[in-house]
Formats: sequence, C-alpha cells, structure tokens
Amino acid sequence: MTTRLLPTSILMLLSAIFPLAITGCKDEHAADKQAIQVVWENYDRANVEKDGNTAAGLFTKNTIAHYDKVLKLGLNAKLAECQSLPPHQWAEVVMMRNRGKRSMLGLLNGHGYIVFATQQGWYADSGGQLSLKKIKVTGDSANGVLYDKELEEAYRQSQWQRALAGRRSRYLFGSRMEKPPEYPVAFARENGQWRLDETSLYPTFDAMWKEAARWEGMSVHEYIIEDESADSGKEITKKIYEPMQ
Repeated sequence: MTTRLLPTSILMLLSAIFPLAITGCKDEHAADKQAIQVVWENYDRANVEKDGNTAAGLFTKNTIAHYDKVLKLGLNAKLAECQSLPPHQWAEVVMMRNRGKRSMLGLLNGHGYIVFATQQGWYADSGGQLSLKKIKVTGDSANGVLYDKELEEAYRQSQWQRALAGRRSRYLFGSRMEKPPEYPVAFARENGQWRLDETSLYPTFDAMWKEAARWEGMSVHEYIIEDESADSGKEITKKIYEPMQ
C-alpha cells in the first residue's frame, strides 16, 4: 500500500540530511555572480537612461581599447578600409559619421566617446531587451549568457501547452516554437571590480547583422546604412565612406 504521507521516521531523517545537503552545495562564487549581475543591470540601465559616465565605468580595459580604435576609424578611415570592416565596427562608424561631428569627436578618446555617445542616446534603444543567466566564474574571469525574457517565457508556455495536449499538440498549436537563442558574454575582474567585456558580444552582433542583411537581400554594409538611416531619420549618402569633415 502506498500513501502520499511519508512516515515520521523518514521525515525526521530528511530534516537532518537536507540542511547538510544545502551546506554542501554552497556556491563559493555567489557574491561574484551577484556583483556580475549588478554590472549587467547597471550597464543596461545606463544605456536606457543615457548615463554615459556609468556606462564607461563598467567596461573592461579591452573594451575601452576597442572604442579607441573604432573612434579613429570613424574619424579617418577611407573607402577601402571602411569596406573591410566587420559589421560591428562598420555600424559604429556609420552611426558616428551620421550623427556626430569631427569638431567634437576629434577631441575624445575611447572612454570619452562612450560617455558622449551614451549621453546622446545613441544606444538607448538597445537597453532593456536582454537578461543575464548561467554565470560561471573562474578566477578573475567570468562567462554567462544573455537571453530575451519575453521570448523565453513564451517558449516555456508553448512547451507547457504541448505537454498537456500530448499527441494532439501539433493540431492544436501548429509548428513547434524554436528554443530562443542565448548569447555568450564575458566579464573580467579589474582592480577588484567586475567589468563587462563588450567585445565578447561582437561575434554575436556580426552574425545578427549578416542574417538580417541576408533576409533583406542586401550586403551587410548596405543593410547597416539603411538601418542607421531609418533609426536616425536622416538620409545617408556615399560620403559616409569618407573621413569625417
């Protein structure tokens, strides 16, 4: 005979074992993971709220160095060099040439550019879309994945509905929803503080740009120009391939 109620002796045994199991599974990196989660949330919030100083202060040295490089490209790169840029760099160059002026950007370094561009709201539309999970810490390095909360919840609901419907699910709900993508992201501890290595996201950005351009039947460089023109409401001419004036 079975019962849904456990005997008292088993309950007493579990009450003794369970706290030990919890203690044995204590996450030694819990504080680091929480700090990293805060870094991502503050970065996301800084973009939305146009808080350039906060955004720049959350980046690794490697990320700042990237912006030093891409700022020089935006100011000085000519046609041939522009055509060879990967999508994430070309998108930044197009944006700064379309929205900025040499008289201002020429005075900045990478850190200053991040502050300025964020304060101008150039990244405001990119905030609030992705959340961070699956953080793994190894020494002064950490990795995690970014995901879309709304898409993930819709996927869970779809899976739950199909589980309830069983074999009839294909007739009730149509084709199966694909599992939402996850995007790898890296962090590094520098001078005792966790910081975001934004360069770890660039391969994902490049893949997204290329896929979007493929769907539109355009080259990725042309697609990025069209996207920036639509986003800024400004017409972009071939002068975008010339050094900033």
